[in-house]
Amino acid sequence: MTSPAVLWPERALPADAVALSCIGRDTFTEKFGHLYTPENLNGFLDEAHSAEWYEYALSAPDVAIWVIRDGQGGLAAYAVAGANTLPIGENEPNDGELKRIYVCPEYQGKGLGGSLLGAM
Repeated sequence: MTSPAVLWPERALPADAVALSCIGRDTFTEKFGHLYTPENLNGFLDEAHSAEWYEYALSAPDVAIWVIRDGQGGLAAYAVAGANTLPIGENEPNDGELKRIYVCPEYQGKGLGGSLLGAM
């Protein structure tokens, strides 16, 4: 089965919160779930990848979420950027941080991550 055509990056919409949550939870679990106990994994996912977190992030003035939709309107990938919160010394006011970048498995290796980085 071939993947549908992929479109260009665009800013996420408030209506994307549930889809962002699903992709974040599924992709994080697939790549990193084995590093956590089930209880800790579920707690982390409930905090960091809930639909409510994405609703908040989509309304936050210092957060940007870019998505790539598949040819059918679903989400193929997304990235989240915001103010730098890394403990790397003094942060300048305009310093930014790539917080997340997730690509659905069927779209991995097709350059979507690079497209998101270019848009951001």
